[in-house]
Amino acid sequence: MDINNNNCGGDRRANTRQMIDVHQRREIYLKGIKEPTIEYQLQKIASDYLKKYYPRVEFRVDLAGLNLSKAQAGKAKAVNKRRSWPDTEIYEPSGEYFGLCLELKVYGTKIRRDKAAAKPLQIDVKKTRMGRVVIRENFRRKVGMYFNQHIQEQGEQLKRLRERGRLAGFAVGIRNLLSAIDYYFEQPEKAIQWLEL
Repeated sequence: MDINNNNCGGDRRANTRQMIDVHQRREIYLKGIKEPTIEYQLQKIASDYLKKYYPRVEFRVDLAGLNLSKAQAGKAKAVNKRRSWPDTEIYEPSGEYFGLCLELKVYGTKIRRDKAAAKPLQIDVKKTRMGRVVIRENFRRKVGMYFNQHIQEQGEQLKRLRERGRLAGFAVGIRNLLSAIDYYFEQPEKAIQWLEL
């Protein structure tokens, strides 16, 4: 599929030249932009970048990362099937993928543990006002496991999306985010190297 008159096929040298141009464009775009400290800033940068360089591409940015009021958060929870949907979804097929789903994380966020947790999580059973029981698991997170429960839920959702033919993963920091987007459209088989799974 031809996106913005980009060469999606052809000889290897043309694709390589094109990626160099895309890399230069990305570096020019990043000039003067500081590394975001909150996910909303990453979402805004992704949205602006897609609008500017891929104007015909359909995408959606999830609003759950914003500070919603209790009423808004309740409504969002009521209409969604499950939590942990990706922050940015691109609905344009590329290569063998049917879309790109990105869970955005600020630079420095750990996705997986590089050392075991100091102490195990305790079992915690409570009754809430709604009568629900909340249970926390009693195990120690080990090396290579997702860093916390929230990131684990997001990782499981991304895995379900990958099983359905989408390229899905965590984009940690602005450079990985924009590189994943560019490679997805130019060389989709290499886009995965910019994501953490």
